[in-house]
Amino acid sequence: MSCTGAPNTEKLEFYIIQTAKGDREAFSDLYRATYKSVYGFILSITKDTHVAQDILHDVYLKVFKHASSYEMRSKPLAWIYTIARNLSLMKMREGKRSYENVVSFHNEFSSEDTAQALDRIVLETAINSLSSEDAAIVMLHAVAGFKHRQIALIMNLSLPAVLSRYSRALKKLKSIIGKVE
Repeated sequence: MSCTGAPNTEKLEFYIIQTAKGDREAFSDLYRATYKSVYGFILSITKDTHVAQDILHDVYLKVFKHASSYEMRSKPLAWIYTIARNLSLMKMREGKRSYENVVSFHNEFSSEDTAQALDRIVLETAINSLSSEDAAIVMLHAVAGFKHRQIALIMNLSLPAVLSRYSRALKKLKSIIGKVE
């Protein structure tokens, strides 16, 4: 997957079709082409690295199991994101975001350099201040490298809405990070 945008739709459709036929190599290719952006999307919803990793695993199990139900007229990445969003929201509804998440978040950074850990905590706090949709837009653009037009398609939003929300989210992030520095 290139850093400049979404993977090629035709390739992804080919991988899904081959996966539906039981081709594990095609499934592996599909995973490699999409997992980073899917993980970033899930993380923007859950705001928890361990939960996001668990959901990512579940997403690809579901993709493998239901590849035969993929409809060629739809967009393959949007189909995967829909699965990711639904699983993320189900997990959030379970109410698993509790004290143990704070402990696991702390433990994750305990082995890192203190300054680096503080930077990551500030960034995570700033991202958590955004709505889940705004965080998803920022993560999809800034981390996964999707273009705003692609994000609009993935999230079923108009391009002006994505541009506006991205701009407001960046201003909010800059404001929060500026207060910490």
